Formats: sequence, C-alpha cells, structure tokens
Amino acid sequence: MFKEWRKDTGSVTAELVMVCPILIIFFLVLIVGGNLEKTMSLVEDAARAGAQTAALQGNSYAAEIGAREAVGLDFRENPEACVNGETVSVDLSQFRPGGWVSVTVGCEAKSFGLLFPGISSTKYLTYTASFPISKYTEVN
Repeated sequence: MFKEWRKDTGSVTAELVMVCPILIIFFLVLIVGGNLEKTMSLVEDAARAGAQTAALQGNSYAAEIGAREAVGLDFRENPEACVNGETVSVDLSQFRPGGWVSVTVGCEAKSFGLLFPGISSTKYLTYTASFPISKYTEVN
C-alpha cells in the first residue's frame, strides 16, 4: 500500500544542475557562430559585388567609385554588421582589357564578448574578390 521511498531522490535536480550550463554554453556558441557566419557572408558578397562593378566600368576612376558604391550598398542594408564601418581597398593595377580588378573588404564584427567576457568582443573579417575584365572592353 505504501510506496517505498527510493534512495535516488533529488537525482534529477542534480543532473539538471550539471547539464544546464553545458546547454547554455552550447547555445551561446551557436549564436556567436551564426553571427560571425552572417557577417562573413556579407563581407564576401560585398567584395564580389564591388569587384564585378569595377570590372564593368570604362575607366579606373569610375571603377574605383563604382566598387566603393557597390560595397556600401551591401552594408547600408545591414548597418549593424560592422562595429566601425567597413574598409574597402580597390586594386586597379591590372585595369586593362584582359586584366582584372581586385576588391578587398574588411569589417570588425561583434562576437566574442558574449561568450568569453575576458576576450576581445570583436573579430576582424576580411575577404578579397577578383573579377576579370573582358579583353573586348574599352578601357580609357
């Protein structure tokens, strides 16, 4: 009629106390990793857009302006992605028919402060994209 009390009372609470911190850390790592991946994808897309836009221009001045505008357009849609804004470097040393244009985009992404309080809360991400210039393009 009476149930005999088991000797493992409270074991669920003890297991929960041990598992919860591990689960919290796991989810924090997922959040930080997802944010970094999203920002890196944005940096890559912006560099590719800048290189493609620059390669389609008729002179080096227009190529530089076009590349910077294309990169800026991507980051205007996601202003919270970079801490201090993006950096853009356009390499026009091979700007000629049959040459190429290279655009490097850098961004200081917010990330690690959430997970590891003693470690820097930002990570600098950079990506370089190159795009060929058609040998039939007129370049001034």
